[in-house]
Amino acid sequence: MSRAVRAVASLMLIAACSSSATTIDPAHLQGYWVLESFEVDGVANVVELGVNTARTPWVVMIGDVLEGSGGCNDFTGFESPPYWVEGARLLFGDIMFTAALCVRDGSESVMAAELAMLEALWQSPDGVVVELSDAEMVWVAGDTRLVFSKSDGPPSAPPLPPETGIGRLDCLPGVMILQSIPDSGLDGEQILRQAVPEVATVVSQPPEWWWWGYDSNARVIAAVAKGDIVPIVYELFTCADAPPDE
Repeated sequence: MSRAVRAVASLMLIAACSSSATTIDPAHLQGYWVLESFEVDGVANVVELGVNTARTPWVVMIGDVLEGSGGCNDFTGFESPPYWVEGARLLFGDIMFTAALCVRDGSESVMAAELAMLEALWQSPDGVVVELSDAEMVWVAGDTRLVFSKSDGPPSAPPLPPETGIGRLDCLPGVMILQSIPDSGLDGEQILRQAVPEVATVVSQPPEWWWWGYDSNARVIAAVAKGDIVPIVYELFTCADAPPDE
C-alpha cells in the first residue's frame, strides 16, 4: 500500500472514530433535566430565582413526551416524534409555548433564562449540539449554551394561585390537548367553565389575555388564551391521558 493510500485510509479511520464518539444515545437523554446555568454571547449566568427566572426552568424527555418550563412559560412538543437525534445533534419538532409575560419591578430580566431556552428550542432549525455525562447535559446553539443537571422529577411548582397571576398546566404523565375555539361571545372564564366542569376557580391574567382554571385542590387543570388577530380565536389547553386519536 502506498503512503498516499495509507494516509487516506488513516484519515477515514479517524473520521469514523470521531463520528461514533460524538453520536448521542437517545436513551441517555431520557428523564428530567433542570437548567443550572446559561451563557449567551459569551456572558455566563447561574440560574437565580427572581433574578433571571421566575421559576426553575426544566425539560423532560421520556419516550414521545417533550415538556417543560422556560422559567415563565410552559412548553410541549406536539409533533410525533417531538424530538430526535442526528449524530451529536438533538432536533425538535413543532413546540407550543404559553405566552405569559413575567416581570419584576417593571423589568423583564426575569425572562433571561427563558429567552436562552427559546433560542435553543425554537430559533435553532438545526437543533442543538449535545454534550452528555451521567449527571449533566449541555446544549449548544450558536452563541447560546445551556447546562442542565439530571433530576428525579420537575421542580416544585410555586404556591397556587401564584402571586404573579401566571399559572402552570402540568399534564404529565398524560399529554396536553390544544383546541381552537372561534369567538362566540363567551369570555375565557366562560369557555373554561363550559369545557371543563371540574374548574372551581378561575384566575385571569391582566389584561385578560389568559385565564387559568384551578380545581378544588388549587391545581391548574386548564387554561385559555385569547388570540390577538381578527377574527378572534381562543386557544383552550387541557390535559388528557392520551392524544384523541389513540
